[in-house]
Amino acid sequence: MKKTADAARFAVTGGLFVAISAIVVSAAITLFLAIPTGAFTNYKEETLGFFVLCMFTSIPAGLIGFVCGCLGSAWLHSRARHFTSFGRLLGEAVVMGLLLSLLVAGIYRMLGWGANVRDSLFSGPWLLLYCFTTGLLCSILFAIVFAQTLVQKSDTG
Repeated sequence: MKKTADAARFAVTGGLFVAISAIVVSAAITLFLAIPTGAFTNYKEETLGFFVLCMFTSIPAGLIGFVCGCLGSAWLHSRARHFTSFGRLLGEAVVMGLLLSLLVAGIYRMLGWGANVRDSLFSGPWLLLYCFTTGLLCSILFAIVFAQTLVQKSDTG
């Protein structure tokens, strides 16, 4: 019973972490893509724009990031006894993050987000690149933050 409770707690904690990191990473990527277009004239506007983008990305990235984070965290928690090094954890976290980012791209397409907008960030290959980049960065952040818990767990059984 305790193992199940620990696994569920870790999955929810990981889900919350991935949701927050997906919101921040999505907003940062969007801001990074908007700066060269001249959308912002100074650092104050860029900072305000980042926080506004966090509000806008919280619904799509936060909700789907939480679900994908729970799934990925549960999987990595179940595999923790095999993590003998940070490199192994990082490799499996990145693979899981990229696979789950395919799920995110599929959900976006099923919901029709960006389907009618041509040459936008959410159309065609740009959607896959955006989701892959977000998934990759979130999985790397997850591996860094939870490395001590998962790799240490492999030492203790």
